[in-house]
Formats: sequence, C-alpha cells, structure tokens
Amino acid sequence: MAILNHLELTPLQTTSIQEVSDSLSFSNFIVKKSIKQIIEDLTDHHITGIQIKLDSKKITFQSDGTDSILSLQWIYLKDSNLFLLLDGMFKDKNFSLEQFSANQFLSLSAAYLLRSELETILKKYHITIDSDLQLAGLESDIRLFLFEVYFHSFNSLEYPFSKELVELSELFLKELSMFLNTTFSSTQKVKITFFLCVTFQRLFFGNTLKKQVTSVPFNNIELAIKQVIVQFFLETTTLKKTQLKLETSFLCSFLFAGNLIPKISTQASLKFIETSCKPALDLTDIFLKQLNKRFDIQSDASYYNLLKRELNRIHYKFLTFNPSDLMMYFQANPEFLKENYPDFFLFSESFIHNNFNKKEETTILFYHYLFSLIRYLPASLLNNPIYVCVDFSHGKSYNHFISTSIKSFKFLNIVIESTLSNQTNLYLSDFKPAHSHCDYIIWKNPPLPTDWEYFGNKIIELKHKER
Repeated sequence: MAILNHLELTPLQTTSIQEVSDSLSFSNFIVKKSIKQIIEDLTDHHITGIQIKLDSKKITFQSDGTDSILSLQWIYLKDSNLFLLLDGMFKDKNFSLEQFSANQFLSLSAAYLLRSELETILKKYHITIDSDLQLAGLESDIRLFLFEVYFHSFNSLEYPFSKELVELSELFLKELSMFLNTTFSSTQKVKITFFLCVTFQRLFFGNTLKKQVTSVPFNNIELAIKQVIVQFFLETTTLKKTQLKLETSFLCSFLFAGNLIPKISTQASLKFIETSCKPALDLTDIFLKQLNKRFDIQSDASYYNLLKRELNRIHYKFLTFNPSDLMMYFQANPEFLKENYPDFFLFSESFIHNNFNKKEETTILFYHYLFSLIRYLPASLLNNPIYVCVDFSHGKSYNHFISTSIKSFKFLNIVIESTLSNQTNLYLSDFKPAHSHCDYIIWKNPPLPTDWEYFGNKIIELKHKER
C-alpha cells in the first residue's frame, strides 16, 4: 500500500523505480516485484478503474476516477491474518487462539506471534489484550481505535458487521434524520453507521463507558438531538441511568467533533465546548491573534465568526479525540498545496511548529487549518495580488468569458484589468503586444486544458517573483 500511495501522489503520476526505492527505502527488486503483484491483483479482482504500467525503469499510475486504491486496500486487509485476529477479538466473546489458528490454517505458535505483533500495535493506542483475549483499556480509546480501523479500511465498500447491528444503526440514522428534518450525505451516513456499529458491538458484550473527563457533562448538553439519542438507547439497550448519560454524552461529542450535527447554532456550539474543553477556545484565541498579525484580518468581517466557529470545533476534536498516526488515512501532495496556497501553508506550518509538542501527531490538524483558511479567508487578504490584463480582439463578451474563467483561480489573488497599467504582471491576448513591460501569453484560439495549466503555473511563477 505504501507504493500505491506514493504513486497516487506523484506529480503526473509517472515516476521511476529508483525514485520509489529511494523515497520508501525499498530495494529496486522489492519495488519491481510489488508492482508486478499489484498489477496482477488489479486484474484478478477486476478493478478496471486503475491501471499501472511498468517498463524497465518507469512506473505509470492511471485512474479514470471510477475506483481508487482503497478497493485494493480493502481486499488486502480482509486477507490479513493480523486484521482477522483483531476482528475475532472484537466480535467473538469466546475467542480462542486455538480455534483461530485452525480456521486460518496456522500453527498455534504462528498465532501467538501474531498476537504479540498485535499487542505491539495496540500498545501505541493504550490498549491491551487481557487473559480472556478481549481488548482492554479505556473504553473510549478502544472504540475510537476500532472506528478508525474499520471506517477507513472498509469505508463505503462493505459494513463488516452483523445484519442486526447495521439495521439498528440505520434505524437510529433514520430517526435522527426525521427529527432534524434533514438528509445526511452518503459519506456522513457511512461514518455514523460505522461508529454506531462499533458502539453497539461493544455494548452488547457489556463494555460500557466509564466517566469521561473530556466528554461534555450530560446536564450541560443543549443540543436538540439529546433526547432522540436518550430515547433510542432506552429502547435498544438495558443501560443503567448513569451509563445512558455517559453514552449519550460520548455520542454527542463524536457527532459534534465530526461536524455531523446540522443546523447547530453558534451559541449551542460554543456552550458545548465551554462545558467540556475550554482549552479548545483558548487555542482558537491564540490562533486568531497570530493570524491577525500575519494577515490583518478584521474581527467585524463576515468571515471572522465563521472561521472562529470552525476553529473551535477543530480544536475540540483535536484535544478530545486523541489524534494518532492511525488517522493518517488522508494524504495530500504538500508541494502542490504549498505552491498554490503558499501564505496559508506557511502560516499553518509555523503555527503548529510554535505551539505544539513535536511528539504530537499534528498532520491532520495542519490540513484542517489549511483548508479552513482557504475556505473562509478572502483572497484579498493575501499579499501581492497578480494583475492580469485580459485583452482579446474577439470583443467584450469573449473577454468576459476568459475573465470569468480566470476568477476560478480565486486562491491565487488575481486582479483582472481591461487595459495595461503600471501594475500589470501578465498580459493575456490573441495578439502579441508591440510594447510590453510585463510577461505575456498568446492564445490564438479558446484555451485548452493544457493552456490553463500553463497559465496557472505562470501565475505561481509570478507570485514567487513578487514575494
């Protein structure tokens, strides 16, 4: 999977065997052998949306968008004895290594080695395996670990739970949707269903939550969904009053942290965090103060409160749901983001460097910061706008068409001009300028995708010059 992830993020999705070997610290032999096996697996499992071509030195990765490498990851996981061991301990109250080794055609000694390997992994998440071969530790840690494993491995491909658990979770979703008079998106439904399946699987084996330091106190929950959740637990479980309150608080916290509660008011959102995780609000204040020094943001601007609210939620999730390297399901091409959003990228990077311990897992937090800044802050806050003069001979309507298309590059802070000025950085026309003090691009015909790619790269080049 490491090789597939690397290929997917490679610019133009073409690279050399040597580059993959150097980046992943694998030998050329291992890379070649693995690529050949992946090609064979794609064919065997009829995954046609992805193609990988291998010649003597070059590897090309192609995707038509109808499938992803997650399909292959899902197949590999279900064939993994290590995962099957975890799955057995999670779902079988009477799990035994003897039966497991017999089912998987393993020697008992091999099964014990797998258990030792699993224990090493679980230790990183403060989870152990007890004498009854059940997962042990803080119940919230166990559930979040299992949720991350199952949700990001199976996603929309399969619900690896009993029919009864899936139907129970879907019933809850239906009641919640009706109460809120809303429709959850497909990915939201999948996420909530996985979390509920893990929750009910643990509850049916008697694994209840103990007092949660970071969960919002039950009596302080001012969310409309509170009573829906309480009623559902009353109807489907035999939880005692104290346990019911803890389960309700934990589920509300998960839904809130995951941005899965629609139409929540700013006041309710703020109250939710204040009563359970005030440090999240303090961290937001620090972030906004440093952001203001860098970008001169205005606290009375319409975007300010929207950004603040989102940062509060992000910090609440970071501080209460123990991010770890298990969450490294999200990968991006940092060079692309740095080139296209340099100001936001560098600020997010700097803020994390100056305000967090190096041992903390902050990769996902970094992307939350970056995408939130891109979403809420106007491009006009960025330094050094690039002035582009659009001046084609085909008339005002054609110039408007080109200008409107350019505005889709809003993150690059481009200012459109109709005539050349002393500020113009780039002249765009179908005629070569007789006298020009700036760069220019000539498009004789309506631009093709390759022309727009060149244009974007040219703007980035000019921004670097201006800095």
